Amino acid sequence: MGIKVGGRLVLEDGLAPGRLLIEGSSIVSFELDPREADGPFICPGFVDIHVRGWGCYDAMGGEESLLGMATSLARSGRTSVR
Repeated sequence: MGIKVGGRLVLEDGLAPGRLLIEGSSIVSFELDPREADGPFICPGFVDIHVRGWGCYDAMGGEESLLGMATSLARSGRTSVR
């Protein structure tokens, strides 16, 4: 049994109201549903492939700076950095 998350889905060709079915850590399906048109935006996480700092934090600033940078990056939609 999975979890359904509803809202405005950000798809390859635009926005569409609908729901995702999530099982474990994977999206297994989605369905369109106009009743979800006023829901939150649901989109994939972004991977930043080159970052030296973010949110007034420097990647070379130590553990506290890295935590602050990671928190700031997550708030802007990034789910990982390389």
